[in-house]
Amino acid sequence: MQPSYHFTDWFLHNWSRAALPAGIVLVLLAPVIYKLGGLPLLLIYMQLAIYMIHQYEEHAEGKFKAATNRLLAGGQEKITDVQIFWINIGGVWGVYVLVINLATFGAIGFGLMAIYTTLANGILHIVLAVIERKYNPGVLTSIILFLPVSSYALYTVSQTADVTMAYHLLGIATAIVVHAITFGYLNIVARR
Repeated sequence: MQPSYHFTDWFLHNWSRAALPAGIVLVLLAPVIYKLGGLPLLLIYMQLAIYMIHQYEEHAEGKFKAATNRLLAGGQEKITDVQIFWINIGGVWGVYVLVINLATFGAIGFGLMAIYTTLANGILHIVLAVIERKYNPGVLTSIILFLPVSSYALYTVSQTADVTMAYHLLGIATAIVVHAITFGYLNIVARR
């Protein structure tokens, strides 16, 4: 008799593997977004697509969990798959879908929240790799995807007429808050 299938169990353990084909599908849908919303909206939308590809590198083989437990919990497995799942599904997928909708139906400047958050994450990966002088899970996609795509998106969206300094400040604040909550939470869990 086969064990019963539960989607929630499967998704908890395979979300990052599913992120790769989902990210590729989002990239393949990019021409539609471009036609309907133009280049600034496309570049905001692409933040989610490249982030999903990044999540595959970072999490598909449990590398991020192992590295984070090594850095924050002395190698003990205190940070779990469930915590990592909610950080990424809520803090990335959920936030980015909200931002894409705000940029589409509100003002394009809201897209800077996703752009600055992606850019900050990429920079953090690269800085950590330089400090440690070794690979960390996610650094390759940070270099290949995050820096060029997010930098171009930042430039392009900033050129849009209605994007004011207030949107930049909101984007920077969002990047700081998202990363502060993530790292703060992971530190609390690691010290339990």
